[in-house]
Amino acid sequence: MSDKNFDPAMKDTCELKEAWADGKKLYYVEDIPGLLEQIASLNTQLAKANERVALLERVEKIFNESPELTFENVKVMFNDELNKFAIEKKIDGVQLVIDALASKGMLDTLTNFDINSVVEQLRKEQPSEQ
Repeated sequence: MSDKNFDPAMKDTCELKEAWADGKKLYYVEDIPGLLEQIASLNTQLAKANERVALLERVEKIFNESPELTFENVKVMFNDELNKFAIEKKIDGVQLVIDALASKGMLDTLTNFDINSVVEQLRKEQPSEQ
């Protein structure tokens, strides 16, 4: 990042380092605990969001080119994508239950194992990435 993009609020939380690459002065910070994991997680979320945007753009193009299409036609055309989305939402719902139980101290090891087994089974049901 360039010095103009460095957040001054971070000055006291980490040490700003300098490096040179391709004749340009670059600034970076040492890893803040958990930062790399957060960045990786955000990159994963961004990739998923980009996939959904691409899908929506395809759907929009199809509707614009074929206004006589019905919702039933679209469901057939995008069956795999709809199933993948439904499974993702089920996983999100199960994770919400896990978090709620854990926050109330009601999640024992056996319950946690059972719930995680459900999540793993849902993940296995997802269509493989193409």
